[in-house]
Amino acid sequence: MVLIWTGRGILVFFIFIAMVVLSMVFTITESVTRYGLTDNQGLNLTVAIAALLSAIVTFPMGRLFMKQPREKTITDSRTGQAYIVQTRDTFIWIDVTYWSYIFVVIAVIMAVMVFIF
Repeated sequence: MVLIWTGRGILVFFIFIAMVVLSMVFTITESVTRYGLTDNQGLNLTVAIAALLSAIVTFPMGRLFMKQPREKTITDSRTGQAYIVQTRDTFIWIDVTYWSYIFVVIAVIMAVMVFIF
């Protein structure tokens, strides 16, 4: 698997992995044993909870921290011309501000999968 990011976009991946580990602990100890879910339902519930928690964490991160402009001045050595370059924060070519919405969609799909399968 290839991870492609620019700027601080890799934080989206690390947040999702941390939320998967956190939701696995909850799902294994509470939900699966209490409600008698199958292994597939437990896995789908784990991903749904992790995606929802990731959306909750990435929404303020994308809105507050990642929107701050980071400008860098680059000078061309041949001409002496100075350019201002703004860096973007993306993960898999998607801006970090949109990942919270993607996580909500994933959470809804996986929650529906718990009840279907």
